Amino acid sequence: MSKSSAPPRYAIVTGGARGLGREFCRALARDGHHVAIVDVDGAGATETLRMIEEHGGLAQVELCDVTDAAAWLSLRARLEPQWPQLDLLVNNAGMFGSGFVGTLDMAEAERLIRLNLLSVLYGCHAMVPWLIASAAGSAIQARRPHVINVASSFAFLCPPGMAPYNLSKAGVVALSETLYGEFVNALRRTSAAELEAQTRAAYHETPPGTVLPPHFLAELTDGLEERQ
Repeated sequence: MSKSSAPPRYAIVTGGARGLGREFCRALARDGHHVAIVDVDGAGATETLRMIEEHGGLAQVELCDVTDAAAWLSLRARLEPQWPQLDLLVNNAGMFGSGFVGTLDMAEAERLIRLNLLSVLYGCHAMVPWLIASAAGSAIQARRPHVINVASSFAFLCPPGMAPYNLSKAGVVALSETLYGEFVNALRRTSAAELEAQTRAAYHETPPGTVLPPHFLAELTDGLEERQ
């Protein structure tokens, strides 16, 4: 089936105004997804939208503070009447930070943990039920909703001077593995599709000029399918 004749797919990408998030948005749009570019940076998100539409893709800007659980619920309430289903959630928004325990700026450390970890929990809490409902209600047996939570190799390497960042990314890995265990069996009972919750290690602070190669999404989703 050609991309033009394939059923439409719908994706939410957080942190889509720049860096890795922008490239997720562009790659997904090239792959035939209608993308919600989620960010607090309206100007950056609008630029991502321009890049996508310039190449014939479909997207929309959704301003949302992902560190606010209520804002996630509002985002879902806006999108559900517009979209027939949700196929993919990419929790990409994040920030980098460093500091040694005992001398940390705790306000900054807490801000990092809210953005890197709690926003992922809030996003999954709001959107995973919609993903499950989309899978259960789909007449297309091959439709497989996915969650991609962007983590980092620092979740495993845990270098010194990086405690809040390491903690946040290790938490993303733990949350993703927990989601996998919780929802694969639940969706198998629907006999429709499976939700794969898997962490991909990647650095959020991707240089602005970074372009994801064409095979990136195929490799990513292939890795998810191997978890079955």
